[in-house]
Amino acid sequence: MTETIGSYLRRRYRWALSGVIGGALAALLSESLLGTREGSEALAFQGACAVVWAGALLIAARTRCPKCRRPFADRITKVIPMMLLFALGTPVGRCPRCGAGLDERRP
Repeated sequence: MTETIGSYLRRRYRWALSGVIGGALAALLSESLLGTREGSEALAFQGACAVVWAGALLIAARTRCPKCRRPFADRITKVIPMMLLFALGTPVGRCPRCGAGLDERRP
């Protein structure tokens, strides 16, 4: 089964978006999840949430066009909008650098 460039990018950005949302929600709800525990348990849980959140952003930032191997988000300020555009909306029809159509087969 062949995968298109657009479906590959949509899948990667959806996983990254779910990691960002999951990590942020878990960190925000850590007080109710852990109760009123103080000390290293709460700190370790919030640290793990931060690692998940940062890892998901790193995956989104390092997502590259399969054809030209250059990142879609060329600046850090474009990572979250690009992630939301591909995961939830209608993405641009072509790679901004090489012009590969998103309906093309993934190399």
